Amino acid sequence: MPGTIDVAILTALDEELRSVKDVLGRAAEPYPGELRVGNEYLYPYGLTVHSPAGTRERYTLAVGSNGRMAGAAMEGFAGEVFDALRPEVAVLLGFAGAMDLSIRPGAVGVADGVTSVENTAVDDSRGRRRGKAVLQDPVDMTFRARGFQVDEVLRNALRRIRNDAVLYETWRAAAAAAILGEVSSVPPGYDPAAEKPDLVVDPLVSGPFLVRSDAFRERLHKAAPKAALLEMEAYGFLGAAARRNLPAIVIKGVSDLADRNKKKLEKKSKGFYREYAARNTARALLAALALRPRAAVGTNQFVLGSSRPSAVRVHEALPADKRAGAVNFAALPLLRSQGPVLRVTLDVAATAANGTPRRPDSAALRLNGQHVPIDVTRFHLPDGGRGGNIELFLTFGPPRVQRIEFTVTGAFMSAPVTFAWSELENPFDGQPLGVRV
Repeated sequence: MPGTIDVAILTALDEELRSVKDVLGRAAEPYPGELRVGNEYLYPYGLTVHSPAGTRERYTLAVGSNGRMAGAAMEGFAGEVFDALRPEVAVLLGFAGAMDLSIRPGAVGVADGVTSVENTAVDDSRGRRRGKAVLQDPVDMTFRARGFQVDEVLRNALRRIRNDAVLYETWRAAAAAAILGEVSSVPPGYDPAAEKPDLVVDPLVSGPFLVRSDAFRERLHKAAPKAALLEMEAYGFLGAAARRNLPAIVIKGVSDLADRNKKKLEKKSKGFYREYAARNTARALLAALALRPRAAVGTNQFVLGSSRPSAVRVHEALPADKRAGAVNFAALPLLRSQGPVLRVTLDVAATAANGTPRRPDSAALRLNGQHVPIDVTRFHLPDGGRGGNIELFLTFGPPRVQRIEFTVTGAFMSAPVTFAWSELENPFDGQPLGVRV
């Protein structure tokens, strides 16, 4: 089933969300309003990406957080978002601890796959022999949970950035310099040239541990020697995506080394590396989308119906009002949807010849031939419809209505669009409404 938006971007913590929103707001167009999903809110954006050939893609993004750490909480939140918004791809952003100590704070790790530590076999093997070797480590750990693969399309776009010297250095330098104008303070001696973030594409370990222990981090790293990062939400996030056959990827920034100095680093830097890490994940995603790895799905695209409204055909959905001075209005169609529809509302306002506001006596909406329950002055289009005809039927009793005004609003519209019908004009000429560019 086709998606209704391009990218759903989630974070676990509101702290991460604020950083991601700030970066997106500088590169993309924030749409007015919010998208409510369950008890949480997501924020919509439009991102225009141009190609050297002059063509462009307009990606629709929605970003939100549930404000809670841990995989189970993220799994439930992500599932609600995926079901409500039906994105083409989902991305988890935020910060994590480094498993590989060669990776510095501020670096970005792109998960090449995610393994959970929630199903782990622990073997106390002190004093046991295997062959001729005496085990020095008293505990063996084996991760038994099935790992999750990630979206190859975005992963390969990020790999391309990492492997292209020009793209990589451009991204690193821009990230290190941009932070100076985005935060209130930086650590003493911060040098953008020396603090350019790295980008690694490696496996990631996810589990219910907030790690501030050198010994425990090393134990986990021994069990997963190829893993670069350790965090808490990725496994739940990817599990929710996998159950819906939704492509998804995890991009986490390194905020600390998951060691005993974690709190000390955060206090000394005043949280700088947490913010730097989260912001860099958003910049990495934007750099990947700039390569146009997927065609944009588009959303909320409409053109006006091309035929004059009919009084005769109102009977297809409503009893006609045959009184003198009544108006029967059937727009077949009123609008043609040229892309997925998401959180779109159509408001109707009518006036009589003397300027008196009028309310329809009855109304009906038909989407691709199927009747949709509506209020007589506000119509909520069902989410997710891709293409088709939106037909509207209205009846007004006397005195005669001379003008009917329509206002279309949607989650991914820069501003409401208004158009009107009157007895003296026929505006339904098939021209674009200007909802999308």
